[in-house]
Amino acid sequence: MIYYHNYHLLSNVMRVKGSILPRAMKHALVSAIVAGLFKLCEDQGLIDLKDMWAISDNTVMKNFIWALTFSLVFRTNTSYNRYWAAANHLKKMQAEFYDAATSVICFTLTSAKPPEEKLKFSHLLLRLFALLHAVTMEDLSTLANEDYPLIDIQGLSRDELKYIAGDHFEGMKPEIAMNWIRLYIMNGLQSKLIDADPAIVTRVIARLGSGLSHFHAAVQVNQVQFPFPYVQSNLLLALVHCLLTPLNIASKTNYWWGSFLLTLFSISLLKAIDLIGVEIDAPFGEDPNDLPMWELHGEFLSDLHTMLNPQSWRLPRMMEGSKTSYEELLATFKRNPDGTLGENTCGALKHDVNPDGESRNELPFQAAQLDLTLNVQEETQKQAIKPEKAQVASLPWKIIVEGLGEQLRWQSKQDVETLQKLNERSELQCAQTLHVAFQQFHALISAQDQSITSHL
Repeated sequence: MIYYHNYHLLSNVMRVKGSILPRAMKHALVSAIVAGLFKLCEDQGLIDLKDMWAISDNTVMKNFIWALTFSLVFRTNTSYNRYWAAANHLKKMQAEFYDAATSVICFTLTSAKPPEEKLKFSHLLLRLFALLHAVTMEDLSTLANEDYPLIDIQGLSRDELKYIAGDHFEGMKPEIAMNWIRLYIMNGLQSKLIDADPAIVTRVIARLGSGLSHFHAAVQVNQVQFPFPYVQSNLLLALVHCLLTPLNIASKTNYWWGSFLLTLFSISLLKAIDLIGVEIDAPFGEDPNDLPMWELHGEFLSDLHTMLNPQSWRLPRMMEGSKTSYEELLATFKRNPDGTLGENTCGALKHDVNPDGESRNELPFQAAQLDLTLNVQEETQKQAIKPEKAQVASLPWKIIVEGLGEQLRWQSKQDVETLQKLNERSELQCAQTLHVAFQQFHALISAQDQSITSHL
């Protein structure tokens, strides 16, 4: 499978691996040469293309091109649906197998059996899951003698492996591996290595059955081909198109190189649509555009290896001084007025935890809600501009008025700066700040009026 970036336009256009354009141009090259030769013959007076019935009426060619395009697009769309269904069933099969494996391991770790027995049981179980996934990928792949890797195959007994590796049960290997896992789970349940209620274990077995169902749905994509009548019709229409297009284009161009290029472009375009459907119709092959079978199997084995790591089963613990109050936890979230999560103040895994597991320094505390922040600013500003009655009583009238004007201008400047900072957040926050500013302004006027009145 080819991985690409949507923004690398030039590299995507110039990429040759996995492209169907070179093959499409090979199919169109013969017709393009014929179109150029027809035009040269017409220029020499050897033939008259305009008198031919097949190209004199544009309605005939328009209807033919419409039918061909509809047939090719239908084939390509159906092939894409098959391709997507195969990938979807394959990923769901992996998810079901992984969920079943992790569930059994969890039930085993909580058992009262000795750690040696639980470890041996877990290792053998994961080896069987690796075997199950390998034989399913082998059955899905259309390559001959495909041999997918396993987890420590030398650690399993040879007699049973010879049984499943032989050709006696070709096509039934996934079912045999599935039966081994089911029997192994039931033995673990009977020996108390699996500490779970049988009804819960039944759900694990059901997960295995669901994964096998997705496997058979993916196999169906390989076994059921695209209907032959559609394929035959597309081939016939494409052949007629390759014959008629050179005559049609050569009769409507003035130069032989124009006939050559336009014919090459026209036939290549429609042939490319046809080749896309052929390319993705069988997604389990070795073509560059097929599904990455080896990579998917490697990812599944990597997941199984992770489950074998004892560190992955260690539960995190609450540290001393952890926040257990609802108010403290609420204060670590900074939310926008619309309820969405804003700037991160509650810590992040990569930012606040070192690779060795030690926590970094805690983030500084920030106010959780806007109204709390405004209340703190409001109280601070009130204390900063609160007039003292003893000083007001001893000041003359003119000085009182000038001081009041300076305080109002300072307060207005602070309010404007506050509004400009909060304007980047949202209009609702600005409206709230403006409302608080007007309240502060009216409170200040009332306080000064009372002071002046008492002085007079």
